[in-house]
Amino acid sequence: MFAVALGLGAHWLANAYPIGRDIMVVLLIGLALRAIGVGIPGNKIGSIMVNIGMTAGLYAVFMSLDVGYAWLGLAVGVGCLMHVVGDCMTERGCPVLWPLAAKFVLPWKIGIKTGRKFEQKILAPILSVAIVGLLFWRLAPV
Repeated sequence: MFAVALGLGAHWLANAYPIGRDIMVVLLIGLALRAIGVGIPGNKIGSIMVNIGMTAGLYAVFMSLDVGYAWLGLAVGVGCLMHVVGDCMTERGCPVLWPLAAKFVLPWKIGIKTGRKFEQKILAPILSVAIVGLLFWRLAPV
């Protein structure tokens, strides 16, 4: 329900307030780059600068190609939903119906431990390739 509401809110924002839409796009690009680990290990300031530079570059590409933003609400809604599903895949589960105490865990006993080799060496690279692929697919000329 939260993911749907956030997606609809982002779609409304994108249509009603261009400056709000642009701010949201910049923040979402920055968060995506940070989430996939773009940066310089051990150098926080350098990583911030790399993130800012890449965010500005992607935003400039969006502006120069006159990319429409009808996709923004869907991207936010799907992103929220996938984040919750990912949290449910962890060993601790996710309190989807908070403030109720029930936590949802996938029925299989996979219980991914966050910050471990599987997440860093397998899951993060797969998601990074998927994100870059979707970006190129979105920006490809029709």
